Amino acid sequence: MLPTACSGQTLGKRLMGIKVINAQGRAPGYGPAAMREVLGKILSALPLYLGYLVAVFHPEKRALHDLIGGTWVVVARSPAPVLSETPESPR
Repeated sequence: MLPTACSGQTLGKRLMGIKVINAQGRAPGYGPAAMREVLGKILSALPLYLGYLVAVFHPEKRALHDLIGGTWVVVARSPAPVLSETPESPR
């Protein structure tokens, strides 16, 4: 919860290139992060992880724990560029 509150990113989120933000576009802070990570994720898991399924139908793709915490998950960096084929060398 602490990394999410302070920077919006855990190690896993950093590796995936995503982060959690509040409505102002900053790291959520302690209160919203606690609501999201503790209460929100418990409720999202009950029953049968249906709270995660909310994201499929929500217009902003926010899961139940994001709605409870008032947070959004966004891309933190652009994806890695696609490697193109190297041109053939002249013969």
